[in-house]
Formats: sequence, structure tokens, C-alpha cells
Amino acid sequence: MKNHTSFKIGGPADIYVLVHTPSEIPDLQLFCRKHDIPIFVLGAGANILVGDRGIRGVVLSLEAVGEIHIAENILSAGAGASISNAAKRAAAAGLGGIENFYSMPGSIGGSVWMNARCYDVSVSDTLDEVGVIDSLMNFSNKKMDSKFFGYKTSPFQSSGEIIIRASFKLSKGDPMVLENRMSQCEQDRKSKGHFSHPSAGSVFKNNRAFGEPAGKIIDSLGLRGYGIGGARISPLHANIIINEGNATADEVRRLIEHIRDRVRKDLGFELEPEVLYVGEF
Repeated sequence: MKNHTSFKIGGPADIYVLVHTPSEIPDLQLFCRKHDIPIFVLGAGANILVGDRGIRGVVLSLEAVGEIHIAENILSAGAGASISNAAKRAAAAGLGGIENFYSMPGSIGGSVWMNARCYDVSVSDTLDEVGVIDSLMNFSNKKMDSKFFGYKTSPFQSSGEIIIRASFKLSKGDPMVLENRMSQCEQDRKSKGHFSHPSAGSVFKNNRAFGEPAGKIIDSLGLRGYGIGGARISPLHANIIINEGNATADEVRRLIEHIRDRVRKDLGFELEPEVLYVGEF
């Protein structure tokens, strides 16, 4: 799984399945149900830490389901499409609303599932409709309402449905202005070290529940640059853990828990990880 995560960490999956159309998924669901095999739906692997022992059962990748279409002010994309590419396509068409997600290494499906948020804009702000397959292998299109979403939360995190596509209702904008905004987002991410080493971006949620961003809270304890094995808190941004090349999932998890313990002990805050633990450690 290290080949399928932005951390470049993770042991083997028992079975890795790449589908090319959503119509292939029900047969897989039926087979797995018959043989009592769990299914883990993989997005772009940008917000997960896969255990060193890997993932039991089937890992379902929708990477190849990545078509992007634009009609008037609606952008529709397959779950495997890059949200960064979707933002770029929208901007070129003079449509704004998702430009803040440019250069974020996530898929459309994963971003909807997580209700990704960048620079005070959430996916749910412009999300119009989501296509899903439920546990009974039924296809449906669901109209979305932002009131059912929260900070980095969505109804899909508990529904058991597989997201296969999503559409966004965007607004008219100047392509040059949108391009400039995307360039600003990319440069800001570069300055924070998002691309210098393999990472999962922000490790802890940044809802400012404790008055400041998680990075500033961690930095105030002098933890920037602290490491365990091949895992290290980025010297450029304290809310990013980087893989210096040979980090294990266990080392990253121990570093995450070290940060949480220090913040809890010294400041009385309980930081909530944004990175999801997947598989066996």
C-alpha cells in the first residue's frame, strides 16, 4: 500500500481491485458478501496512514473512474478524479468555487467523504449531487445540502455507501483571477513543505477549537523538527509529519501520539487527528 498513499507507507493489501467503471462494483460487492470479505474503498490515499502489516480483505480503488465533465455551471467528476485537476478545469472554464483545492493531493470521492476543507472553503459549500452505490448494490443520485455536513465530516462516513461520482454547482468567475488564486494556494502549500517529503498534509484538525491552529499549538511546545525513526515533524510546519524516506507506520503513529500527549499534558488540549489509521499495525 506504500505505492498508493501520499505518506509512501503501508504494508500489503490481501487483494487490490482497480475498477474501470462503477458498473463493475456490484459484482465485487456480491462476491465479498458471499465470502465474508471486507471492502476498504481507497481514494487518493492522501489522508490515511496504512499499517505496516497492511489491509485485510479487498482494497477497492476507483482511480480509473476519473472523468470530468462541465455543463454550464455544473462540474461533474468521477470519484477517482483529482480534485486539483477538477479545480483547474473549472478555472479554465471560468467557474469558481473549488479553486482553493488546487494542488491538494486528494480525489473527488475522498474529498467528499471527508468534506475536505482548504483556506476556509469546504467541499460541501458547492457540492450539488453525489452518486453512490449502497450496501444492497443499488445505484442512486443524492441531492446534497450543506447542513448535513460538518467540519471534516460528512453523512457518508457512517452510511456505508460507496461514492462513485459528484457534481458541484459553481459560480462564474474570471479565469485569470481564478488562476492567480490557484497559484497562491500552490505556493502556500510549497512554503509549508507539503511537497518536500511524503506526507498526509495536516495531521490534526484545524478547527481552531483551542483558539489557534494546531500547527501553532504544537510549535509553541518546541516540537517542530522532532522525530521518531524515519518520521519527523516538518521543520517548515508543525502540523505536518514527513516521511524522511524509510518511516514505518508505527513510527508515524507513535509520533502522532507523542504530540497528543505533550499537548494534553502541557496545555490541556485534546488534539484530534485528521489522518485516518487504516489496516493492521
